[in-house]
Amino acid sequence: MAATLTGTDLVERALSVADYEEFAAEIMLALLSPLLLVVFRAFTSAQHYATGAAATDQQFEHVHLMVEHYSKLAGLKRTPMIAIVSGASFLAKSTSNFGKAAILVHSDLLDAPRPDSDDWGALRFAIAREVGNIAAGHRDLSYELSTVVTQSVRYLSNPLRRAEAYTADRYGAVLAPDAVSDYFAVVAVSKDCWQEMSIRAAVARAGRVGIGQMIVGLLGEVPPIVWRLQALAWLGVLNCDVLPCRAQSPEGYSDFLKKLPAKPVRIVDLKQRHGAFFLPPEIMTEKTLDELCPKGTNQERLSRAFADYREQ
Repeated sequence: MAATLTGTDLVERALSVADYEEFAAEIMLALLSPLLLVVFRAFTSAQHYATGAAATDQQFEHVHLMVEHYSKLAGLKRTPMIAIVSGASFLAKSTSNFGKAAILVHSDLLDAPRPDSDDWGALRFAIAREVGNIAAGHRDLSYELSTVVTQSVRYLSNPLRRAEAYTADRYGAVLAPDAVSDYFAVVAVSKDCWQEMSIRAAVARAGRVGIGQMIVGLLGEVPPIVWRLQALAWLGVLNCDVLPCRAQSPEGYSDFLKKLPAKPVRIVDLKQRHGAFFLPPEIMTEKTLDELCPKGTNQERLSRAFADYREQ
């Protein structure tokens, strides 16, 4: 097969039998890679979606409204399917199969609503972030084919996945800036105690680590949460206004989504910044923290915001 591809039998004569067989196997693997990738994408897309509950206008309607809302904001031509799953090792994940995108969200996100509000900030950001992955082209077949080699080698794939993580974070922060703190608190400490976490304290830790932690942070497939939070703090989204939700119907929740803030950043600019934030973060001064990060825990932040809203 290898000789056929080269047009002569020079390869066979130049290599030993063992080397020739290995070379031929590599050529066959390269030829089969697109087919294997398509099969893998189809399997991944169906694996959890088949066992989860699809969010539609008949069930989990608020989840369905979220993905419609953020897909429209991101300029997607087609709204992804979305399903709620349990027992998965991820909080949110997006896949694509023959041009049809799907988003999977863990049921834990539905168990982390905001106090005194009929809203799910962490869930909204998770959906906005995966919509960002799709909008950035991370789930396109052409993108995965072009990166199939780097994705299969650990230390080659890490820079790519880190860039993807930061890019998806920025999309999420642009589409749902008011929900950044909710999501990262759930990621960091779980759905049970996310309200007790202080995002400001987490951002203040960025850069204040030992050499061992720094090396681990640089080599990891996904950047540390405090690094990602500091990157979003510089984007100016952590002080975003928070609105309470009093929707009593799907129509009311849809109206609530339309009133939520969105950061005025051009989506096209986000696509051009894949390589940012590879270096360790700098230590923020107290003055900078005061400008970019609200004080207190998530619960205190939400309580202040909702109290101010009631007084208006």
